[in-house]
Amino acid sequence: MTIQTVTDAIRYVGVDDNTLALFENQYPVQPMGVSYNSYVILDEKIAVMDSVDARAAEEWLSNVARVLEGRSPDYLVVTHMEPDHSGSLMRLAQKYPEMKIVGNAKTFTMIKQFFGTGEFSEDRMLEVGERDTLSLGLHRLRFLLAPMVHWPEVMAAYEEEEKILFSADAFGRFGSLERTARAPWAPQARRYYYNIVGKYGAQVQALLKKISALEIKTICPLHGPMLTEDLGEYLRLYDLWSQWKPEKPEGILIAHASIHGNTAYASEALKSKLEGKGAQVTMCDLTATDLSYAVTSAFYCGKLVLACSTYDGD
Repeated sequence: MTIQTVTDAIRYVGVDDNTLALFENQYPVQPMGVSYNSYVILDEKIAVMDSVDARAAEEWLSNVARVLEGRSPDYLVVTHMEPDHSGSLMRLAQKYPEMKIVGNAKTFTMIKQFFGTGEFSEDRMLEVGERDTLSLGLHRLRFLLAPMVHWPEVMAAYEEEEKILFSADAFGRFGSLERTARAPWAPQARRYYYNIVGKYGAQVQALLKKISALEIKTICPLHGPMLTEDLGEYLRLYDLWSQWKPEKPEGILIAHASIHGNTAYASEALKSKLEGKGAQVTMCDLTATDLSYAVTSAFYCGKLVLACSTYDGD
């Protein structure tokens, strides 16, 4: 992935993965791929914002080195420890032994669990808590803990000078930047949210409340594109999704699984009758549709019909 300029002082150094078939080994991401996002803030002190999956380590390390132009980073900020974001953490830490690791208490518990207790001396671990700040010079990061959005150690970082929210997995989307640059954000962001984050609506609401008082010009998530326009719409959708409210209250999803075709035929007949009364109906064949798409449609629509066959007397 080409290095991108976020602002004069901030660079995107993430990596596209167009070969991955199943994200988290369960969600299909072909042919769209996925991006592992990472950023570098260049100031008197330099902060690298998260690492990437181990399968993308070499390209990421090259991107970081190109942006640094011979300088060494002062900090690696870890907002999320899931392996697709921490998988290359040790590679950067070993390359730059003076660099400090920035995380919260739960971050460092996981680092020790993932990589061993002896990997970092205490003076390399900089622990931050709710609303703590880290000055880089002109830029300053303020940390907002976001536990269970969607892991217990997650936190967001707000850069106060340029009004940028580094949102961890929140506001993420399936799709590599190269292949989906012109694709609408919502369809794959919706599928990502409901299948990965959706269980934790109350925790997302808590994070939305924290950021509601902030002036945000750009959202930089760990997957998918940087968001710079229509931020109000992205925030509106996240608020709606995290309250489990349907985007299409009048919509009806008919999800069916048919053995010999009769249940499918009955579902089509029901669809026809409902549409005859003016209803908006979406059909989902559960024998052919990946579950992640079916789950997304179920939350998108206001009403749900499940049509299933009897089998062995049940």
